Amino acid sequence: MIDNDTANHVFTSNGLEFIKLNEFAVRFHLVSLDNNVRDFMEHYNYLHGLSKLTEAELPDTEEVWDAVIVCAEAIAAIANILVPSPKTRKNKLLNKFTKLRAEALQGLLLISLGQRNELVNFRNRLHHEDEDFDEWFFNQMSKEKAKPTKLTRRKVFWGVSPININGEVFASAYDAKIGFVHFFDHHFSLHELMSIVTLINKNFSSAEDQLSKLSGKATRVATL
Repeated sequence: MIDNDTANHVFTSNGLEFIKLNEFAVRFHLVSLDNNVRDFMEHYNYLHGLSKLTEAELPDTEEVWDAVIVCAEAIAAIANILVPSPKTRKNKLLNKFTKLRAEALQGLLLISLGQRNELVNFRNRLHHEDEDFDEWFFNQMSKEKAKPTKLTRRKVFWGVSPININGEVFASAYDAKIGFVHFFDHHFSLHELMSIVTLINKNFSSAEDQLSKLSGKATRVATL
């Protein structure tokens, strides 16, 4: 269980009081996190199993990418819950509520600044393909390289993940041998993301215990 000294260290000055007043909302988001953690772990295990196959034994690209997409969307959802994008809604109190809710969850699950940044960076790459393409294309043209002639949305590689081959550009690529996801010039290891998910999963029980302790009750939200 997270002791009070630790809690006071990781939460903002209003964090503990926020949890006491909004225990149901915090617990709702814990359940949402749990659902996405389960989705990621299930499909990560499938993808990790592919690394033990030979290149010839790999399933077709569509099947592999189905699992990659589930993992990617689960990480993006986890990032949205733990590190929501700054809100510019007219209701400033609601914006503050979202910010404090996220900080409460970060504290309960002991998420570090580096882990937060990694989650956000992955989410941004997943949802900003337009910006990633512009960045890649601008860099390509500035280097006076040959112009691309074909764009492939998704590609599965084995042990090597080039951005392009003979003018064919891969917007998204997955390296089945080492578990890397590529969005143009941005590269992410599913193994490293799994370590964050594993931490969240490990800390669920202590987070729920601490939440019950702070709120003085043991409310439960049904699994979504």
